[in-house]
Amino acid sequence: MTYFFKVLVLAICMAGSTATAQSGTRILAMGDSFFATNGVQNKAIPNVLAQILREPVHNRAVAGARIIYRLPISGSLGFKIEQQYKPRTWDWIVINGGGNDLMLGCGCNKCGARMNKMISHNGTKGKPHD
Repeated sequence: MTYFFKVLVLAICMAGSTATAQSGTRILAMGDSFFATNGVQNKAIPNVLAQILREPVHNRAVAGARIIYRLPISGSLGFKIEQQYKPRTWDWIVINGGGNDLMLGCGCNKCGARMNKMISHNGTKGKPHD
């Protein structure tokens, strides 16, 4: 039971990126640790994107997030990538994901079925379209 609470506290701390976007922010970044790592030092990919574009980027990425994620509470904290989206008039949405689905979901072995569940080879079917 204490393990559950430790994980929950960690999830809440990691969900710090769920703060409200600044007024005028037109770019949303969503995803997993590829976008969340080094955010504290302002060196995460969305931070660099903001520097290059000279535009604010609202980063809601969470380390450990997945495309296919079934737990509702931690999923709503951002561990389910689609839950990182908040309705607003965004000009651009930059998204990544799938690394944790493959690494943790199939052990990087025989991942074809999981990959097809996330997105088909032609991009017309899969989790982002469901």
